[in-house]
This record gives sequence, structure tokens and C-alpha cells, in this order.
Amino acid sequence: TFFRPLFFTKIVPASVSRLPDTVRRASLVSDTDSTMATSQWWVEWFFGDLRFCDEADAVADVVTYIAVQNIAHMMALMSANMGVVDRLVFKYAMKNEFKFAAFALTNKAKHYLSAITNQEGTAKPKPELEMKGVILRSSNIPPEIMSGFRKVAMDCLLTVKDGGKIVLKDILTHVAEIERKIKASISSGDSTYLKTGQLKDKAGYTKPES
Repeated sequence: TFFRPLFFTKIVPASVSRLPDTVRRASLVSDTDSTMATSQWWVEWFFGDLRFCDEADAVADVVTYIAVQNIAHMMALMSANMGVVDRLVFKYAMKNEFKFAAFALTNKAKHYLSAITNQEGTAKPKPELEMKGVILRSSNIPPEIMSGFRKVAMDCLLTVKDGGKIVLKDILTHVAEIERKIKASISSGDSTYLKTGQLKDKAGYTKPES
């Protein structure tokens, strides 16, 4: 009669932000990273190994759906506890999320590649390449080079998605061909892979010889 109404009330006071400390029974929401890991672990548990096929997709989709519904429920519960009226408890929502059929990290933080197959539970007609990170999306790179990079990246992701193996020699050969093409272009006087710059008069530099 004392603890339940005052310390375990479902109606949190407006001054809840000024409480010195609280004890939660469970976390309110989940980060997408942990949701991704949960889907992966369920596939491994169900099949005995991590695989990429329609059946594995179905398991991951069900787990993702359950996670999304649970997150929506927890957010609505949090909204209700803050005093939000019933008709608006689902107004607070998380941003749109994707399902990555294959995911590739780089050695730089927040730079990665992925193949998007679903958005908010809706399957895409064909996988789309997602590139995160300013370096991967740099506009300074010639369009032809960037186009080639995107194709190789997508080919690698789809190879993994389909359960295949990436052949390193093929990728290195492709990179070498690009290097030879750039070298030949510059040697012939072509400006395709060059960019313009400005040279000041010698007097405009503090240390001209540097």
C-alpha cells in the first residue's frame, strides 16, 4: 500500500527528470545494432549456422517484426507514463530502418557498405547500395571511378548474400586496370582524371621556394 502507489506508480510525475536516480525493470528501447545482432543469432540458432537464403530471410524478418512491435509498444508505454493522451501515444516513433542482406565494415569509424533489401518491412524490387561515410561518398572522385567502385562493392555484397565467395584476384585485377587507365590518360595529355587549381604569382606566397 505504500510502495506500489508511490514508488511503482504507472503515472510518472511531470518532475520525473529531476529525480536523483531511478531503477528500471527493463530498457525502454533497443539500438538498431542490437536488433541486427538478434536477427543474426536467431538465424544461426534456427539453422545451426549463419546462412543466406529465403528461409533464413524469413526467420530474420519475423524476429525483426517482433522487435519493431515491441519497440513501438515500449515507446507508447513511455509516452503514456509521461501523461500523453491515449490517441497520441503512438505519435513518438523511431526513424525508418532498413534490412541489410549483407553488410561490410571498413577500417574507419562510421564508414560502411550495405545492400538494402527491405525498408520498414517492404521488400525492394532489387537490392540497393547504401554507402555511409563522407570518404565513401566523396564528390571529388571522378564519376567514372565512383561508378566502378559502386559496382564492385555491390557485386561483393550480393556475392556474400547469395552464399558465394569473394575472389580477391578479380577485385585487385579490376583496381589495377583502373590504375593503368588513369596512367595512360594522364600520359596522353587527357584531363579526365585531373582537376583544375589556381597558382598564385610568386609574390603572393610568404615563402615562394617552399
